[in-house]
Amino acid sequence: MKDNNQNNNNSQPIVLGELKKEKSSKPFLAIIIFALLLGTCFGLPYIKEYLNTENNSVTDFYRKYIRKYFEKDTTNIPNTPSDNQTTEPVINKYTCTIETTTTYNEKIEYTYIFTDNKLTSINEVKTSSKTTDETINTQIKTTYQNLSDQIKNLTNCTSTLNETDTSIELTNILDLNNADLSLVNNENYFNNQTDAETIKLNLTNKGYTCSWI
Repeated sequence: MKDNNQNNNNSQPIVLGELKKEKSSKPFLAIIIFALLLGTCFGLPYIKEYLNTENNSVTDFYRKYIRKYFEKDTTNIPNTPSDNQTTEPVINKYTCTIETTTTYNEKIEYTYIFTDNKLTSINEVKTSSKTTDETINTQIKTTYQNLSDQIKNLTNCTSTLNETDTSIELTNILDLNNADLSLVNNENYFNNQTDAETIKLNLTNKGYTCSWI
């Protein structure tokens, strides 16, 4: 009888300790990831607008190296509107400006006009402040007049020369679909195959400030 009691006591399990189930952090991590994805989806239009409109080192890097991978290239796809649908041309203007400190004290501004991603015309405005030296003022006017005459000889191009008491201004408008740019000596005139990035690199290296308007 004593042996049976001893056997019964020996057969009872001995509890060495309890394992507590640890709480998982995965639900919290999933909530964070979901919140980030949701915020990105709602903020994507604002991020895209910032990258396409602001001018700084980050946006320049995006436009030069990254944007082409996210946006479909439609430069070589012709517009094919239906019989009952007309499409308006997309016109963008890229302007480059510089103010010189030469004898003429010129402000020069070029506006490059792109129609459906193709450079179609150039507007050039040269403004020179008059000085107290009439000899210099005459030189400025003669120089501008000679440039104006050159532009007027180009097909479908116009040029106007305006003089006030304080300044002399020359305005040239070039139609790149018809003008033969080889007839004028101006390296800031580009043919209609030139893209905005090429214009920017060329003129910023000369000290111009360029931006879309």
